[in-house]
Amino acid sequence: MVATTLFGCKKEKSLNGELSNVYYNSVQSKIPYSEIKVREKSCKGENGSGSILVFNSMDALRQTIDDLDNQVKSLENVFYVRNYNLSNEERTDLQERINFESSQPISTFNEFLSFASLFQEIKNDEEIWLANDSLDYASDPNNHFVQEESIRAILNTDCEVQVADTIYKLVEGGYYAIPVSRNNFDADRILLDLAGNNVFYFGEEMCDECKSGNCFSGKLIWWWEKNEANDKKIKWTLAHQTWFWSRYVRASVTNYTKRKLGIGWKKYSTYCEVQVAGYVSGASGDCSTMANFNPTNEKKTSTSAKTLDHKIYVNTKTQAGWVQGYYFGAEGVLWTASLN
Repeated sequence: MVATTLFGCKKEKSLNGELSNVYYNSVQSKIPYSEIKVREKSCKGENGSGSILVFNSMDALRQTIDDLDNQVKSLENVFYVRNYNLSNEERTDLQERINFESSQPISTFNEFLSFASLFQEIKNDEEIWLANDSLDYASDPNNHFVQEESIRAILNTDCEVQVADTIYKLVEGGYYAIPVSRNNFDADRILLDLAGNNVFYFGEEMCDECKSGNCFSGKLIWWWEKNEANDKKIKWTLAHQTWFWSRYVRASVTNYTKRKLGIGWKKYSTYCEVQVAGYVSGASGDCSTMANFNPTNEKKTSTSAKTLDHKIYVNTKTQAGWVQGYYFGAEGVLWTASLN
């Protein structure tokens, strides 16, 4: 493992409208960069991806995702501790004034590798979308089946990543695995036509009627709820996901407020809660029995967060109505959801 500090070499700048690295310098990266490389693809993907990240092993991929998550959480904690005496509104204003982004470790990861990721594409598109005074929820660029920014960071814009001698392509409901020969050309070409013989699909049937009433994974739902007393709202998500490195249930809540000056919306820090609870299949795996994946009724709370998530790793699929989400944010919005 190679421990790398990517923030320590930066000099702190003035807080007058410029990015201050005083917070970033407190967070260290333990990403195994020596086990990651960027490979140029022999042909571009449908969404324009020209390169793909290659991890030497599954452990290196998992370590990278976990460390990116940990860096973001550490950075959020550092910012809160150093500004605990400010109100949530004052903290949000300070973040905006100094261009503080808790996702900066993820941006730094992509910049260090000169890699055009799904994370950066969605982030850029979302900033443009939030500049609208009236938000069309259906066109939110963040409505993507890959929700976690740490996972988006390792994917190209066609949701592809390579581990050892296999290319994985994530799709809604599952993923494809394509073995890589000595010449990457064939595998890159196969990504453009996944109907070939040397392609393996893992996931749910590609039709809604196939899923109804069955044990399933690979499902995500989301929506927005508004605080009628003010110009604030939450976006909630609820999912049961299976990727080639893990399976989990997850709920998240994000807080939004109307900008004071100009038009548009922004994410803002406030008190929030989120919980994912319910059942997955028992050991049989066919949903003939139920297993409570959150028997202690655990939930996540934060005194000051823009986005908060609750994730629990599970071993089996679920069934409609078994996974529940609970959300509180935007200074008064309370909501519950069911993964149907």
